[in-house]
Amino acid sequence: MSGSAIRTKQSGIAMSSLLMILVILALVFSMVIKLVPVYLQHFNVVASLNKVAAEAKAGGGRSLGDIRSGLLRQFSINDVDLGREVVSVNTKNRRTEIVIDYEVRKPFLGNIDFVIHFHNSAEL
Repeated sequence: MSGSAIRTKQSGIAMSSLLMILVILALVFSMVIKLVPVYLQHFNVVASLNKVAAEAKAGGGRSLGDIRSGLLRQFSINDVDLGREVVSVNTKNRRTEIVIDYEVRKPFLGNIDFVIHFHNSAEL
């Protein structure tokens, strides 16, 4: 058999292509590992916000201090560490709005960071 006949029957993936695929998969896996906890925490924030809004609508304390302390208590229960500065309670035209606005910065590779901004609100 000649050399050209052997080459036409060969098939498969080159080692460099395999390494590129593995590098891409490793980067995607690393992104998932970094970002999943951020979104899980956000789901806890939204659940806390909805629970406090439902309690306030039901009459379980409608003062601004009660709403803020209830939300911070829910954060403590759900193991959410955001701080006090992300929660604002506003009243306009006899309507109360709870606003949670924050961003999370997660380092990725070297000087590359993921910055995720969250803004949620509930109206009472």
